[in-house]
Amino acid sequence: LKVLITDAPWGDISIETEILQPHGIEVTLSPDGREQTLIGLAPQVDAIATCWAMVTAGVIDAAANCRHIARM
Repeated sequence: LKVLITDAPWGDISIETEILQPHGIEVTLSPDGREQTLIGLAPQVDAIATCWAMVTAGVIDAAANCRHIARM
């Protein structure tokens, strides 16, 4: 399973990675919250976690395997 984290206001995703990796979940932090970047990363993920980045209809459409989108 793969989770895309769109943005991390605290600077890194070490806590999320520490919690999810032992369960076999790959965690990816987007380099920026731009729609085109998220669209490029979305096809590979099963879930999206976001803080402030806009998860637009275009991002959701590109995330064909995504089963969950959550605000952190």
